[in-house]
Amino acid sequence: MAVTDTLITVSTPNGDVSVKIEQPLAVYSRIPAKLSQVTANSFVGVTSAKQPDGSMRASEIHIFPEALRGTGEGSYPIGQRRGGYAGGGNTMTNGTVTGSTMTN
Repeated sequence: MAVTDTLITVSTPNGDVSVKIEQPLAVYSRIPAKLSQVTANSFVGVTSAKQPDGSMRASEIHIFPEALRGTGEGSYPIGQRRGGYAGGGNTMTNGTVTGSTMTN
């Protein structure tokens, strides 16, 4: 990996990939949080794994900063997660918490 003020180059199994950096650049990191920090109007992403009975089980909840509100709203399929059913059906759902439910 190489980083300059204007370019990030990452080595992948298919070769190097270069990504141009546009200014201003915002960098976010993940930090541990408590479930009590998820409140009404929080913008969150919930990673869910499909279970053998067809139900979904949340494996991660990401509390996004206000600057990312609205990013990628909706549900999207993702790759296999630990503890997920081998049949697939795993999702990432981004939306705003309203009361005891999440909308997207």
